[in-house]
Parts: sequence; structure tokens; C-alpha cells
Amino acid sequence: MLPRISKLGIKLTLSIGAILVVFMVWDVLTSIHNTRSTSLKEIERWSILLAETVRVSMNTLMKEEKMAARFEMFDAIRLEIPGLEKVRVIRGQRVNDIFRAVHEKRDIPIEQEAIADYRKRIAELSADLKRTKDPLERQDMETEIRDAREGIAEAEKKIAELRDVKSDPRELPETEQDYQVLSSGKPIFQAEGDTLRVWAPYIARKTCGEASGCHAGVKDGEVLGAVHMQFSLAQINRDLTRDAIM
Repeated sequence: MLPRISKLGIKLTLSIGAILVVFMVWDVLTSIHNTRSTSLKEIERWSILLAETVRVSMNTLMKEEKMAARFEMFDAIRLEIPGLEKVRVIRGQRVNDIFRAVHEKRDIPIEQEAIADYRKRIAELSADLKRTKDPLERQDMETEIRDAREGIAEAEKKIAELRDVKSDPRELPETEQDYQVLSSGKPIFQAEGDTLRVWAPYIARKTCGEASGCHAGVKDGEVLGAVHMQFSLAQINRDLTRDAIM
């Protein structure tokens, strides 16, 4: 009987051990899941703060008329922050409409006034040219008329550029999430495996406008754009797994 009891005891011990292993693994996985969820919430909260920092930095560049440097700024941010793999601003059509309206109200009239002055000067010089016989004076007048016509051409070209407001191809919405965040004005978080992707909307505030040097003519609550960021969670996942097992 002893050998049989011993075998039954061994089987029972193995069965209980297997059950305990299952529960231990379940406890570890649950602990990892809960800790991961908490970590993701913190990362999501932090990513919104980072998106706000990007927005403020872009506004500073805009006020200083250095917007061409924004892509270099995105690269610098990506290289400085561990785990940040991608930073991309998505520009809403509303921003183009705002810039076009500002150009029509503020910038284009300046060029139109310059054109009017050039034309007036050309008319005066043309009248003087008809009365002047001195070769040197005529040459100076003809040169000034030519310069004025070039000035008109440059001003007309600038007006065309000011009216042709377009988004940089790198800032156009591409994915379903891009369009969704622009439409809803609500952040999107997607965590898959070792990757977290965040879409944070840029919403106009009451402080935006001509007085602040920001976007003139916007309404409070309007979605102007968004920032898309991609983070690597590989190191975090490794740390969580190691800590849960230990």
C-alpha cells in the first residue's frame, strides 16, 4: 500500500503544484497588466504636457517668423527625449483659412499700396521723359522706370504667394486617427505591444488672437491642428516584467 500511497501523494503534489504555478503566473500577469496600465496613464498624461510644450514652441517660432525651423525643432525634441520615436504636427485647414484672411487684411494691402506708388512714379517719370532731351537725364529716368516695373512684378508675385496658402506636405492629415482628432478635438491613445501612439489636439483659446500674436480671428474651442507622437514602450515593458517576477 505504501508505494501506491506514495504515487498518489506525488500525483496530488504535482497537481497542486501545477495549480499554484497557474495562479502564480496569473498573479504575475495581472500585476504586470495593472502596473502597465498605471504606467500608461502616466505616460499619456505626460505626453499631453509634451504636446503643449510643442505648441508653445511653435507659437514662439511663429511670432519670431522662424517657422521654417520647426522641423529641426521636432528632430531635436525626438533626440533629446528617451523613447520618443516620432513627433509630427498635423495642420488643420482652419489654420490656412486664418492665415489667408490675415494676409488679405494686413499684408496684401501693403503690397497693393506699393504697386500704386510704383505706378504713380512711372507715370510721373514717363511725363518727364517726354519733356527731357538731356541723354543722361533720360537714361536715369528710364532706369528708374525699369526698377519701378520690377518692383511691381515682385509685389504682384508676393501677393500671389500670400493668397496661395498651403500646408507643408509633411503636416497634412494622413491616417484615420489624424482626421478623427481634427474632427473631434479629443486626444487619442493607442498602445499596442511596445508602441504607444498619441494624437493630441490643438484647440484655440480665448487668449489666441492679434493681441497675443497668435492666430487672429479664431473662436474659442476651434480645433486648429494636432500633434502625433510615437513612443517606444520596450524598456518599460521589460522593467515591468522583471519587477513583477522579482
